[in-house]
Amino acid sequence: MIVETPRQGCPIDGETVTAVPQDGKSLVSGNKKSKTSPVNPKVFILRHGQTEWSEIGKRTSFTDLPLTEKGRTLVQRSASTMLGTGKLIDPSKLRKVYVSPRLRAQETLKLLDLPESVPVETTELLREFEYGEFEGMKTSDIKKLTGNDKWETWIDPAPGGETPQQVSDRIDELIDLVRTRHHQLSFEHEEEALEKPDILFVAHGHILRGLGARWIRLDIRHARGLQLDAGGVGVLAYEHGSIEEPAITRWNLIQ
Repeated sequence: MIVETPRQGCPIDGETVTAVPQDGKSLVSGNKKSKTSPVNPKVFILRHGQTEWSEIGKRTSFTDLPLTEKGRTLVQRSASTMLGTGKLIDPSKLRKVYVSPRLRAQETLKLLDLPESVPVETTELLREFEYGEFEGMKTSDIKKLTGNDKWETWIDPAPGGETPQQVSDRIDELIDLVRTRHHQLSFEHEEEALEKPDILFVAHGHILRGLGARWIRLDIRHARGLQLDAGGVGVLAYEHGSIEEPAITRWNLIQ
């Protein structure tokens, strides 16, 4: 299956993109028999606002840069149109927020001005792809340095950083956490989980693009087709009310 680059603000290729298990295994740990849910629990993903490095395409993992003024403005504008009662992200339906420990993600979350009643957890699982010796470099510079004009984040490891497989494994751990600790409760018709079924991730471009690919059980290399701009929002959910059919329903929404 190939994921095409999505049109901004639209479902990919105009339709929901869904994963169906091909090996007979459940997507939920423990191989529990799944039920359908009267609600469609979601994971909303939000890439942090613009920084000086993201504006010019420099790789940023552990370098703790603040948002630019443009980045703060974009996040606030997106929050005003997409977050609120009856809007895309309804705080009253948020079960929990997970955020990267990096300053740019923490600042982005703060600008959302969520109610204090919404639980927030900072997690290393959402830290950005670790670029090692390629930290602060553009793709064009990496290609020159390595002599490999086909060098790609999703395929080639960075010296001193994470391999794509290590990042994929980290993402899978995060997905398993969401499905078993949160979404499965909605499919089991647990009352509180039905009232507050949704999760919000605030993190970084590459880790969230990788999450999109792995959510629908694609190899992480397919994340190359999931552009996610600074301040972009995506929606990960399920089709046919089934936890066995994870889907991307919206991607790269920008206001």
